[in-house]
Amino acid sequence: MGTTYSPSPGDRRFVISTGPFRLAPGDTQELYVGVVLGLGSDRVSSISAMRANDRVMQGIFDREFQVPIPPDTPAVRAVEYDRTIFLEWGSNARAVHATEDKVIAGRYAFEGYTVYQLPSEHSALSDGVRIATFDRVNSVGDIVEDRFDHTSGLVIPVLLQAGVNAGVKRTLNITQDKLAERAGASNTALANGQEYDFAVTAYNVSTASVAYPVSLESEPVIFKVKPRIPFGLQPSQSYGDTLAVRHVAGNGTGTVIPGVIDPLEGTGDTYRITFQPSVTDSLVWSLENRTKGTVVASAQRLAQTGEEPLIVEGSVMLGQQRGGLAFAALVALLPTGAAAAGTAAKVDPVPGDAELLFASSMAGEKDAWGFPARELYVSRSDGTGLTRITHSRYSHNHFAISPDRKLIFTNRYSRGDTHRDGRLDYRDFKELWLIDLAGRTERRVLEGIDGGWGGVGWSPDGRFVYYTIRTVRGGDVQRWPIAGGTPEVVTTNINELLRMPGEQRWVSDLDVSPDGQWLALLYSNGNREDPNNRRKVRVVLYRIDGSEARFLTDGGDLPPGQYGMWPAGDFDPDFSPDGKSVSFMRATKRGMLKTKNVSTADVMSIKLDGTGLTLLSRENNPNQNGISSWGGRQCRVAYAVWNDEEPTYLETVNPDGSGRVGVRFPGEVSHVQWIPVADEAAACR
Repeated sequence: MGTTYSPSPGDRRFVISTGPFRLAPGDTQELYVGVVLGLGSDRVSSISAMRANDRVMQGIFDREFQVPIPPDTPAVRAVEYDRTIFLEWGSNARAVHATEDKVIAGRYAFEGYTVYQLPSEHSALSDGVRIATFDRVNSVGDIVEDRFDHTSGLVIPVLLQAGVNAGVKRTLNITQDKLAERAGASNTALANGQEYDFAVTAYNVSTASVAYPVSLESEPVIFKVKPRIPFGLQPSQSYGDTLAVRHVAGNGTGTVIPGVIDPLEGTGDTYRITFQPSVTDSLVWSLENRTKGTVVASAQRLAQTGEEPLIVEGSVMLGQQRGGLAFAALVALLPTGAAAAGTAAKVDPVPGDAELLFASSMAGEKDAWGFPARELYVSRSDGTGLTRITHSRYSHNHFAISPDRKLIFTNRYSRGDTHRDGRLDYRDFKELWLIDLAGRTERRVLEGIDGGWGGVGWSPDGRFVYYTIRTVRGGDVQRWPIAGGTPEVVTTNINELLRMPGEQRWVSDLDVSPDGQWLALLYSNGNREDPNNRRKVRVVLYRIDGSEARFLTDGGDLPPGQYGMWPAGDFDPDFSPDGKSVSFMRATKRGMLKTKNVSTADVMSIKLDGTGLTLLSRENNPNQNGISSWGGRQCRVAYAVWNDEEPTYLETVNPDGSGRVGVRFPGEVSHVQWIPVADEAAACR
């Protein structure tokens, strides 16, 4: 009301007749009445607008009020190469199923994908260029829909999708700037260092002969990418290369064609693919990782005509050609950066005088999902001698270097945002990796185990590595013999020893004592994912043989509750080199860091008998100080300092809180670790 087109006061009525209906005494008849409006540029176009709206309402009624929605948005991964951008959205089988196999509102079936290049991350799809359409081979083709045009006041046909009936594909290698081509530029090749914006959408189509709307398109997720020469990586394969296959068993004459999709994702492992008859399909295939002894895929149907094959572990597309009887083949996938008989060039050596190991995103690189990649670096204790160690383009979370300085065991976010909340944090799946500093290689280990919230430590003899895992109970500590073997859970009875009720527990942030007998770890009874869990986090000492456990800290004076990302309590314990004390982080009530969504925190130390509580970080500091490490040639405690004013930096301090020194780098750093040196304990005497 109150607008220029508001009706003047009056008595307006509609008289509508329907029926006839046959009703017995006491019967009722349900009626549906729709009032449809339309607003155009004038009275005539308003009638056209009303009729267009009526078609929409009639379609909703015909579908029994099932409102059609677009398909699920594809899970796209973008990789940056030399003057090339590679997109793929076929390696996440669950996401592919959610997008392609649903029939929405009883009649809207998946039809294809569309790839766009856009002027900016804020652009509408109509502002960009449609650079590819991958649709099913059927009779659909172009999808056109009559829509009301508010400018002309007419209902006009609009091309929604330009189908080509070439088959569904889930990868695209982009080398040309289509926006520059549209503008008439003479050089349209992608340029290294220049930012480009792309989006991939999925669209469906109604299976009914008459329907409105005819088709719907998923919400675009626009991602910004920058072609570049991958630093430190020299892949021996390129996109589209095929790998060697050897026929090892059976009489079949079919062939396997493993095509390289992402050269940087090669595992270096050997695989066996087998084919068997099936009740539902004429032939199905299974893939086994022979190196790790794991099943990658089982009972998969062969790709249909015009359909792109499945992308499997190592970013390899397994194409098959039918040829009669079942057979088996071995597939050797080369590791990243390797020549046929070479080794990966992902890891740089650690200088002999390096003292600190830490994670940093200072290189400004992003992982495949667009998050800053936190690589591993080393330096001297004063920050000089900065050296980058890893070039994985993943984010490392918790890690530890072996006593002999030859290996690093790490958990890292190499599956991206698995929690689907737009960030990388403790909720996301963390794969376990072993970095061989001497051999300058790295490999994924313990496939399928989620590294939980974090925490890694080595036995003093270097034979075992300890790490946290996510379980149905919440979390536990597992031990794995580094030479190979079956991992075992060592904290099975921790609730019983601590006399805490139930099975739920949050176990994380561990360290191993210098004598190899104890774990210092973070502990909270209850479900970490439960926002109503009001229990504080405390440091616990747990004897590795399972005979004893006790609380070492009380969680501080911050009231119980959730403070941004973390709850109240004590975190990240680390043993002193002499094994007599533990340093740890304690959340405080001085405030919240707005840019980090965490509370302020101090670094403190305490003796193993619970006495001698000592403040190590600055008194009444407004920062979060944490994730400490105790060691080095001078027996000092190192920790990270987070605040709202500058990138995260490091501080080192003497065990009594004196001699504090700040160490800054050209970018934020965290999760600092002292690199082991001979006879660290002597420096603490």
